[in-house]
Amino acid sequence: DLPTALDRAASMLGELGDPNHHHSHSHHNSSSSSSYSDGHGHGHGHIKPTLNPKNYYELHMRCLDELPNLESYLVDLTTPPPPMASPMPAPIVPQPPAGDPMAVGAGASAGIPAGASNAAQVQALPQPPQPRYTAEQLYAAVQYTPRAVPRVYLQILAGSVLIKNCGGSGGEQEGGSDSGRSAKQRKRILDDLIDAVKCVQCPIRGLFLRHYLLGCTRDMLPGGAASVDEVRALMKSKMTGEGDGDEEEKKVGEEGKEGETKDASCGHGGDGETDMSVAAGASGATAEDTAQSSSSGSVADSICFLLTNFTEMNKLWVRIQHMPSASGVIGGTASSHHHHRRGNDRQAQKEMRKRRERERNELRLLVGTNLVRLSQLDDRYVTSEMYGEIILPHILEQIVACRDPLAQAYLMDCIIQVFPDEFHLATLETFLG
Repeated sequence: DLPTALDRAASMLGELGDPNHHHSHSHHNSSSSSSYSDGHGHGHGHIKPTLNPKNYYELHMRCLDELPNLESYLVDLTTPPPPMASPMPAPIVPQPPAGDPMAVGAGASAGIPAGASNAAQVQALPQPPQPRYTAEQLYAAVQYTPRAVPRVYLQILAGSVLIKNCGGSGGEQEGGSDSGRSAKQRKRILDDLIDAVKCVQCPIRGLFLRHYLLGCTRDMLPGGAASVDEVRALMKSKMTGEGDGDEEEKKVGEEGKEGETKDASCGHGGDGETDMSVAAGASGATAEDTAQSSSSGSVADSICFLLTNFTEMNKLWVRIQHMPSASGVIGGTASSHHHHRRGNDRQAQKEMRKRRERERNELRLLVGTNLVRLSQLDDRYVTSEMYGEIILPHILEQIVACRDPLAQAYLMDCIIQVFPDEFHLATLETFLG
């Protein structure tokens, strides 16, 4: 049944949240009063991973090998079962006119009670089978998982099932109210997921979790035309922590005053997200297309989604350099009456830095995947102008802000490799400046 399946999946994914739970629990009391410079704060020493990135990657892949089976199970739960074989229904016999003396005889010969109408016969036909659960119910159910890391993994998986169930896929939006609702639901779920992964701030766990989010949403990112100003406004609203609901409401109010507007309810677990419907009577084709793009998603949402994920993954990647060692000590401070150990501690710190650099080199591809996804967006909408004014400046800003030589060298090389040459020729001055 569903509760048992989710419980087993949460138990399996729980290893990604705490690979050595008994070890971390035994050190909880001794490390609860420590303060770490990597942002964990007081009382959070038990959340540090005890596996190196290579071993954690093997554990991560072993868990992910089992998730397609769970996804197939969830899809089966939301799929109506095949209809069971049933006897052929009684034929619908034309009813003689009222007062016809042959009416009683005709009904009796067909085995139909006197006075039965064709409508009653139609209602008696078997109804098509219904699925056991809806995709919305599954998406809400997985969010009751008590532990954070398994909960977010299951939420991403259930979110991808929900998007597939409603017919959502990346690319240009088609006409029709059904496709419009699917596009708006996809946009709301993606916003919900990018907010949900924020709760995992451990560098290694967060990197792999966000990389899993990238893989699940690869073919689900919104498409559609968007101007540079729209992308800039959306990026500004996301970076300042403000939802885009107010901007959409203002745009709908300006462009669709003659139409009918209504509020769509927020997605479960979202942070103040509002989805405004498009004005039905918007005047002019351009205004109508703009309103539909703003409410159902466009390439602007895809760019914002990928740049936001890239920014957070780059921060997590840099923070690995400052993670505590397996013993829970960052710098290995020597006491005053053990002066002879200071040389050994400095040597240990130097070896730890080298080891962290090797580990970070092994994980650099996880961060670069965001730039690869950006380069794979539809070139009909992502132009060299949008790349030069929005995408490249944001990436360069993060490269400068991280102040990490390893990250700066890798990301600069990644920009050169993944984006097309015509983009580089158009933005050569910005890139070299």
